[in-house]
Amino acid sequence: MHYGKDAFTNGNGSTIITIDPKFQDVIGQRFEMSPYDAQELNLLYNCTQQKGHFIHASTASGQEGDSAKLETEVVKLNRGCNVQCLQFYYFHSGAESDELNIWIREFEDEQDTTGTPRLMGQITGSPTSHWKLHHVSLNATKPFQVVFEARKGAGSSTGGFSVDDINLSETECPHVFIQIDDLENRLNTSSSGTRIYSPRQYSKDGYAYRVAVILYKTYVGMFVGLLSGEFDNQLQWPCLQRQMIFQLLDQTPNQQLQMSKQRTLISASGSSVWDNPRETGSPVFYENDELVYGGILYGYSRFTTLEELQTREFLKGGSAIFMFNFEDLTPLINGTSLPCPQLRPVSITNPQRILDEGPCSPRNVSSTSQPTETTNDWTASTTHPPSTTDNSTSSTTHPPTTTDYRISSTTITPPPTTTDVSTSSTTHPPTTTDYRISSTTITPPPTTTDVSTSSTTHPPTTTNYSTSSTTNPPTTTDYRISSTTITPPPTTTDVR
Repeated sequence: MHYGKDAFTNGNGSTIITIDPKFQDVIGQRFEMSPYDAQELNLLYNCTQQKGHFIHASTASGQEGDSAKLETEVVKLNRGCNVQCLQFYYFHSGAESDELNIWIREFEDEQDTTGTPRLMGQITGSPTSHWKLHHVSLNATKPFQVVFEARKGAGSSTGGFSVDDINLSETECPHVFIQIDDLENRLNTSSSGTRIYSPRQYSKDGYAYRVAVILYKTYVGMFVGLLSGEFDNQLQWPCLQRQMIFQLLDQTPNQQLQMSKQRTLISASGSSVWDNPRETGSPVFYENDELVYGGILYGYSRFTTLEELQTREFLKGGSAIFMFNFEDLTPLINGTSLPCPQLRPVSITNPQRILDEGPCSPRNVSSTSQPTETTNDWTASTTHPPSTTDNSTSSTTHPPTTTDYRISSTTITPPPTTTDVSTSSTTHPPTTTDYRISSTTITPPPTTTDVSTSSTTHPPTTTNYSTSSTTNPPTTTDYRISSTTITPPPTTTDVR
């Protein structure tokens, strides 16, 4: 529905009344398709659905280098741009040296039974206290399958890796995401105006920026602000004709049923917000001995409310996920199409030489279905090589059974430090896309402009939480895990 419930009202009540009261506050193009919309599409197209489970690979025993694998079916590509996004949740309860490697294996033709593997992503380091959302950008050009490899590192472990809600789509991954754990408690205990920043990001054409989520007790704001960066003297200023998409992720496991909330704005002339922050901004922090300047934050002060957060699955295990995309629209304005996204360099902590052997099971080629292009079929063939994944439960640490079924008491090792120039205090920005939380006082925060009200606000001195950062792919191949499991964490109401 294009119009909201109060469109064209004279002030005497709503002009549109939905048949289903649950959609009264949904209409108005602020949410994605409803489950009823998805059901209608599923009746028109041959889509399938089946229940899934999360899988756990233990690293509590065995030798260093032992591994277990989980493979998808072979997927054929349907779109012209060779870009895909793999999205999943993981829980790390093993040793810091344990690894979760994400590979793709591409096949030349139907006769190719081995394929060519490439390492596309890696998760290692400190254990997690919550389930974490993770994205891996892929650029397969041939039929391929995704392989998850849990590998035991050096040292002792009492847990391993758990993986859940795996989705694969022929879309670009979100440019930034911020995961805020225990959000309701944070709203209650944090001072109004508390800011949670992403690290400095770079757009495809070189503009530096950061995203801010601001907590206001009963509602949450979401903003973007330009920063000084490495390529400022090569860029065109002001930064115009850029589309910015702000999104709150509906974490319903089946992406066909998700109704994520999003707002969009496009940078335009007439405002100093998009000028070079090195010239019009103020110092905000140091990064790698560089003084970084920041401009005005621009966005939505009431992006979402506490009441809205408590609907659907915007909160899952107490965590909310805010996502952001920054896109150059100049090619469209000049009468052409947007170029295909390019895969950005990926940092691999422990490069692996090659993925052991070939596929675990015979090839079963799957083709995605237009227009929804979604299935829920996993070829869940998990390998158990000698002395690899331990299926015992006696010495394995799993996500505990608590009121919040995904929370453990793991201590997170602080990342490297940087100095905030506004207070000369030390902050701990993240070192990976899994941005964990540290505390530093910033005085005063930058000015923010609420585009929804066109008013400029000056929130009070706040605590800066550098958090878990970097979608909700609209058309997806949804590969969930089948019933092949390796001693899962304790069964709970929330299977994640």
